[in-house]
Amino acid sequence: MTTSLRPIEMLAREARRIGLRPVVLFNPDRFYEGSRGSSGASLSATARAELATLLTCDASVLIPPVPEDFARRDQLPLRERRAFHQRDTTWMQVLVEHRIPSIYLLAATATESAARCYGIDPNTWRRESIRAAAVDPRTFQRDAGRLIRSLKGGREVTIRHPNGTDLRLRLMGLPPVLGDGVVRPQDVAVGKIWTAIPSGFVALVVDDRHGEGHFVSNLPTRRRQGAVEGARWTFRNGRLRQRQFRRGGTVFDSAFRSAGPERDRPALVSIGLNREIHDFPLEEDLVYGVIGIQIGYNSDFGGRTPGSYREYALLAGADLFVDGKPIIRAGKFS
Repeated sequence: MTTSLRPIEMLAREARRIGLRPVVLFNPDRFYEGSRGSSGASLSATARAELATLLTCDASVLIPPVPEDFARRDQLPLRERRAFHQRDTTWMQVLVEHRIPSIYLLAATATESAARCYGIDPNTWRRESIRAAAVDPRTFQRDAGRLIRSLKGGREVTIRHPNGTDLRLRLMGLPPVLGDGVVRPQDVAVGKIWTAIPSGFVALVVDDRHGEGHFVSNLPTRRRQGAVEGARWTFRNGRLRQRQFRRGGTVFDSAFRSAGPERDRPALVSIGLNREIHDFPLEEDLVYGVIGIQIGYNSDFGGRTPGSYREYALLAGADLFVDGKPIIRAGKFS
């Protein structure tokens, strides 16, 4: 991962202040340029050194790449790109295998170059990222508690909106998943070692064999390649049968067409809980009261659909019913 050194110094200083002993693994901006022409073996050697350090740690905080990092990777020869991918994959496997609690610090992505990539004001984004990351997890737990009690034992979810959304999905009967930015010992015990900050959502695992109706998005989903807006998804017999977009359809289709058999299956319904997120690229599903539909795999949430592809569409101001009972009205919890 690469980023500027100042945020890392601040993070390490705060860790020491609360009594931790941080170890910083830092790849400077020159790392990708220096990797041009490097052998896969040299990158593997770098990974082994990092992993050896990681195995001595009790927890990890990962700062994700920003757009210029991806651009640098794209310019590398195929062999080097594959070496980077293998390095990242091995890193993740070690975290899971050794059950090292890990935080993905999404707030660190609010850089000047990323703001240009996503078309937003960088200062506004930074302020929002700090406020959203600082929300007390107990706030999410309180809001989610009411929501989860209302969802308990539900079998069918219906989502409606005046824009033409009318979608019915069947639940798998699994407990709702709360994303509150906390990794608990019981999570680690079953291999759920990840969380992200900012956080704040409830996710419902849906049955991939059932799904009828239309979902019409009124919020954009941003990607490095561009924004996807005005998605209209039509489900029949548990499959995404039609898809239309007001803008960005080629961005969606490029990944969808190359995905596996999980690509057209309903996977999750998400409900945002974070009142401090309003325009945070890639985290729009956390906005308070926003309902998201995700297609693709859900095995990481306990569902039965494996794979590696997942995509989502978002809807603000919608109604959500469970077995006919209103749970959310116009984006507000009942």
